Amino acid sequence: MGSYFMFSKNIFYLFCIFFTVKTSAQQRDTGLLVSPAKFIELSANTDASFIFDVRTREEYNKTHIRNAVLIDSVLPDKVLTQAKSGKAVVLLYSIANGRSVQLAKKLRKEGYAGIYALDGGIASWISGGQPFYSQGKAANVAAFKKSLLTDSLVIVDVASAYCPPCIKVARIIDSFAGQHPGYKIIKLDIDRDALLIAQLKIAAALPAVVLYKSGNEVWRNSRSEDWSLLPQTFLKYHDKK
Repeated sequence: MGSYFMFSKNIFYLFCIFFTVKTSAQQRDTGLLVSPAKFIELSANTDASFIFDVRTREEYNKTHIRNAVLIDSVLPDKVLTQAKSGKAVVLLYSIANGRSVQLAKKLRKEGYAGIYALDGGIASWISGGQPFYSQGKAANVAAFKKSLLTDSLVIVDVASAYCPPCIKVARIIDSFAGQHPGYKIIKLDIDRDALLIAQLKIAAALPAVVLYKSGNEVWRNSRSEDWSLLPQTFLKYHDKK
Protein backbone atom coordinates (compact mmCIF):
# COMPACT_ATOMS: atom_id res chain seq x y z
CA MET A 1 0.00 0.00 0.00
CA GLY A 2 2.84 2.36 0.94
CA SER A 3 4.71 1.66 -2.30
CA TYR A 4 1.56 2.30 -4.30
CA PHE A 5 1.02 5.56 -2.44
CA MET A 6 4.60 6.70 -3.12
CA PHE A 7 4.28 5.72 -6.81
CA SER A 8 1.02 7.67 -7.12
CA LYS A 9 2.53 10.63 -5.30
CA ASN A 10 5.54 10.67 -7.63
CA ILE A 11 3.29 10.50 -10.69
CA PHE A 12 1.30 13.43 -9.30
CA TYR A 13 4.48 15.50 -8.79
CA LEU A 14 5.66 14.67 -12.30
CA PHE A 15 2.29 15.75 -13.67
CA CYS A 16 2.49 19.03 -11.73
CA ILE A 17 6.00 19.70 -13.03
CA PHE A 18 4.92 18.94 -16.61
CA PHE A 19 1.87 21.19 -16.31
CA THR A 20 3.92 24.03 -14.81
CA VAL A 21 6.57 23.83 -17.55
CA LYS A 22 3.89 23.64 -20.26
CA THR A 23 2.00 26.61 -18.79
CA SER A 24 5.19 28.68 -18.51
CA ALA A 25 6.02 27.93 -22.14
CA GLN A 26 2.53 28.95 -23.22
CA GLN A 27 2.85 32.21 -21.28
CA ARG A 28 6.13 32.97 -23.04
CA ASP A 29 4.63 32.14 -26.42
CA THR A 30 1.61 34.36 -25.81
CA GLY A 31 3.40 37.19 -23.97
CA LEU A 32 1.78 40.59 -24.16
CA LEU A 33 4.93 42.42 -25.32
CA VAL A 34 6.48 41.36 -28.62
CA SER A 35 9.41 42.50 -30.74
CA PRO A 36 8.87 43.43 -34.40
CA ALA A 37 10.39 40.08 -35.44
CA LYS A 38 8.12 38.14 -33.08
CA PHE A 39 5.00 39.87 -34.40
CA ILE A 40 6.00 39.11 -38.00
CA GLU A 41 6.47 35.48 -36.97
CA LEU A 42 3.04 35.39 -35.31
CA SER A 43 1.48 37.02 -38.38
CA ALA A 44 2.87 34.31 -40.62
CA ASN A 45 1.04 31.64 -38.62
CA THR A 46 -2.43 33.24 -38.57
CA ASP A 47 -5.09 34.04 -41.15
CA ALA A 48 -4.81 37.81 -40.71
CA SER A 49 -2.81 40.48 -38.90
CA PHE A 50 -3.50 44.10 -38.04
CA ILE A 51 -1.39 46.98 -36.72
CA PHE A 52 -3.04 49.84 -34.85
CA ASP A 53 -1.47 53.13 -33.76
CA VAL A 54 -2.96 54.29 -30.45
CA ARG A 55 -1.23 57.68 -30.37
CA THR A 56 -2.64 61.07 -31.37
CA ARG A 57 -3.35 62.20 -34.93
CA GLU A 58 -0.47 64.69 -34.65
CA GLU A 59 2.01 61.94 -33.75
CA TYR A 60 0.67 59.59 -36.42
CA ASN A 61 0.93 62.22 -39.17
CA LYS A 62 4.62 62.76 -38.44
CA THR A 63 5.80 59.16 -38.25
CA HIS A 64 4.01 55.82 -38.22
CA ILE A 65 4.43 52.16 -39.05
CA ARG A 66 3.65 51.52 -42.69
CA ASN A 67 0.04 50.33 -43.17
CA ALA A 68 -0.83 50.97 -39.51
CA VAL A 69 -4.32 52.33 -38.81
CA LEU A 70 -4.85 55.14 -36.31
CA ILE A 71 -7.46 54.39 -33.63
CA ASP A 72 -8.45 55.76 -30.25
CA SER A 73 -9.35 53.13 -27.64
CA VAL A 74 -11.86 51.15 -29.70
CA LEU A 75 -10.92 48.42 -32.17
CA PRO A 76 -13.30 47.37 -34.98
CA ASP A 77 -15.69 44.59 -33.93
CA LYS A 78 -14.64 42.42 -36.88
CA VAL A 79 -11.00 42.59 -35.79
CA LEU A 80 -11.84 41.79 -32.18
CA THR A 81 -13.91 38.78 -33.24
CA GLN A 82 -11.01 37.42 -35.26
CA ALA A 83 -8.56 38.08 -32.42
CA LYS A 84 -10.76 36.24 -29.92
CA SER A 85 -11.19 33.23 -32.20
CA GLY A 86 -7.45 32.98 -32.85
CA LYS A 87 -7.79 33.76 -36.55
CA ALA A 88 -5.90 37.05 -36.31
CA VAL A 89 -3.15 38.77 -34.37
CA VAL A 90 -3.32 42.46 -33.55
CA LEU A 91 -0.34 44.69 -32.76
CA LEU A 92 -0.87 47.91 -30.80
CA TYR A 93 1.88 50.49 -30.50
CA SER A 94 2.56 53.94 -29.11
CA ILE A 95 5.72 55.97 -28.46
CA ALA A 96 6.85 53.51 -25.77
CA ASN A 97 5.26 50.88 -23.51
CA GLY A 98 2.52 53.16 -22.17
CA ARG A 99 -0.76 53.70 -23.99
CA SER A 100 -0.45 50.57 -26.13
CA VAL A 101 0.29 48.29 -23.18
CA GLN A 102 -2.61 49.66 -21.15
CA LEU A 103 -5.07 49.01 -23.98
CA ALA A 104 -3.58 45.58 -24.74
CA LYS A 105 -3.92 44.54 -21.08
CA LYS A 106 -7.52 45.70 -21.02
CA LEU A 107 -8.40 43.73 -24.16
CA ARG A 108 -6.55 40.63 -22.93
CA LYS A 109 -8.63 40.70 -19.74
CA GLU A 110 -11.74 40.78 -21.92
CA GLY A 111 -10.64 37.56 -23.60
CA TYR A 112 -8.94 38.78 -26.76
CA ALA A 113 -5.85 36.56 -26.70
CA GLY A 114 -4.62 37.70 -30.11
CA ILE A 115 -3.78 41.19 -28.86
CA TYR A 116 -0.12 42.22 -28.51
CA ALA A 117 1.79 45.43 -27.73
CA LEU A 118 4.99 46.41 -29.52
CA ASP A 119 7.81 46.26 -26.99
CA GLY A 120 9.72 49.54 -27.07
CA GLY A 121 7.10 51.32 -29.15
CA ILE A 122 7.67 52.74 -32.60
CA ALA A 123 11.41 53.24 -31.92
CA SER A 124 11.96 49.48 -31.79
CA TRP A 125 10.15 49.08 -35.12
CA ILE A 126 12.23 51.79 -36.78
CA SER A 127 15.56 50.56 -35.40
CA GLY A 128 14.53 47.02 -36.24
CA GLY A 129 14.60 47.87 -39.94
CA GLN A 130 10.86 47.46 -40.53
CA PRO A 131 8.95 49.69 -43.02
CA PHE A 132 7.60 53.01 -41.76
CA TYR A 133 6.45 56.42 -42.97
CA SER A 134 8.01 59.67 -41.81
CA GLN A 135 7.78 63.34 -42.69
CA GLY A 136 11.31 63.74 -41.33
CA LYS A 137 14.33 64.88 -43.29
CA ALA A 138 16.47 62.51 -45.36
CA ALA A 139 19.14 60.53 -43.54
CA ASN A 140 22.72 61.71 -43.81
CA VAL A 141 24.71 59.00 -42.05
CA ALA A 142 28.04 60.27 -43.37
CA ALA A 143 27.47 63.73 -41.88
CA PHE A 144 26.39 62.20 -38.57
CA LYS A 145 29.49 59.99 -38.35
CA LYS A 146 31.68 62.95 -39.23
CA SER A 147 30.17 64.92 -36.33
CA LEU A 148 31.37 62.15 -33.99
CA LEU A 149 35.00 62.62 -35.01
CA THR A 150 35.98 65.12 -32.37
CA ASP A 151 38.28 65.30 -29.36
CA SER A 152 35.19 65.70 -27.20
CA LEU A 153 33.10 62.86 -25.88
CA VAL A 154 29.81 62.90 -27.78
CA ILE A 155 26.48 62.22 -26.09
CA VAL A 156 23.69 61.33 -28.53
CA ASP A 157 20.23 61.79 -27.04
CA VAL A 158 17.42 60.10 -29.02
CA ALA A 159 14.01 61.32 -27.90
CA SER A 160 10.48 62.37 -28.74
CA ALA A 161 8.52 65.48 -27.84
CA TYR A 162 5.66 63.14 -26.83
CA CYS A 163 7.74 61.04 -24.41
CA PRO A 164 7.73 62.28 -20.76
CA PRO A 165 10.83 60.23 -19.76
CA CYS A 166 12.66 61.73 -22.75
CA ILE A 167 12.04 65.21 -21.38
CA LYS A 168 13.43 64.16 -17.99
CA VAL A 169 16.56 62.68 -19.58
CA ALA A 170 17.07 65.79 -21.76
CA ARG A 171 17.07 67.97 -18.64
CA ILE A 172 19.69 65.75 -16.99
CA ILE A 173 21.90 65.87 -20.09
CA ASP A 174 21.48 69.63 -20.55
CA SER A 175 22.39 70.23 -16.89
CA PHE A 176 25.43 67.99 -17.20
CA ALA A 177 26.57 69.70 -20.41
CA GLY A 178 26.32 73.10 -18.74
CA GLN A 179 28.75 71.95 -16.06
CA HIS A 180 31.05 69.94 -18.35
CA PRO A 181 31.73 71.82 -21.62
CA GLY A 182 34.19 69.10 -22.72
CA TYR A 183 31.26 66.99 -23.94
CA LYS A 184 29.44 67.46 -27.23
CA ILE A 185 25.68 66.90 -27.32
CA ILE A 186 23.75 65.70 -30.38
CA LYS A 187 19.98 65.50 -30.12
CA LEU A 188 17.95 63.27 -32.44
CA ASP A 189 14.15 63.29 -32.62
CA ILE A 190 12.26 60.12 -33.56
CA ASP A 191 10.02 62.10 -35.93
CA ARG A 192 12.51 64.52 -37.47
CA ASP A 193 15.38 62.00 -37.68
CA ALA A 194 13.56 58.69 -38.11
CA LEU A 195 15.41 57.81 -41.33
CA LEU A 196 18.79 58.40 -39.69
CA ILE A 197 17.79 56.45 -36.57
CA ALA A 198 16.65 53.57 -38.77
CA GLN A 199 20.07 53.33 -40.42
CA LEU A 200 22.01 53.74 -37.19
CA LYS A 201 19.79 51.29 -35.24
CA ILE A 202 20.49 53.12 -31.99
CA ALA A 203 17.04 53.32 -30.39
CA ALA A 204 15.40 50.03 -29.41
CA ALA A 205 13.19 52.14 -27.12
CA LEU A 206 12.88 55.73 -25.93
CA PRO A 207 14.62 57.49 -24.38
CA ALA A 208 17.89 56.25 -25.86
CA VAL A 209 21.32 57.63 -24.98
CA VAL A 210 24.56 56.62 -26.70
CA LEU A 211 28.07 57.80 -25.81
CA TYR A 212 30.81 58.04 -28.45
CA LYS A 213 34.56 58.55 -28.07
CA SER A 214 36.81 59.23 -31.07
CA GLY A 215 33.95 58.23 -33.34
CA ASN A 216 33.37 54.88 -31.65
CA GLU A 217 30.42 53.87 -29.50
CA VAL A 218 31.59 53.19 -25.94
CA TRP A 219 28.30 53.01 -24.05
CA ARG A 220 24.55 52.98 -24.52
CA ASN A 221 21.75 52.82 -21.98
CA SER A 222 19.97 49.63 -21.02
CA ARG A 223 16.18 49.36 -20.91
CA SER A 224 16.26 49.46 -17.08
CA GLU A 225 18.58 52.45 -16.81
CA ASP A 226 18.59 54.58 -13.66
CA TRP A 227 18.62 57.93 -15.44
CA SER A 228 19.78 59.81 -12.35
CA LEU A 229 23.14 58.02 -12.71
CA LEU A 230 23.80 59.37 -16.21
CA PRO A 231 26.28 62.06 -15.08
CA GLN A 232 28.41 59.46 -13.25
CA THR A 233 28.34 57.24 -16.34
CA PHE A 234 29.48 60.06 -18.62
CA LEU A 235 32.30 61.08 -16.28
CA LYS A 236 33.53 57.49 -16.06
CA TYR A 237 34.49 57.58 -19.73
CA HIS A 238 36.18 60.98 -19.67
CA ASP A 239 39.67 59.77 -18.77
CA LYS A 240 39.41 56.23 -20.16
CA LYS A 241 42.00 55.36 -22.77
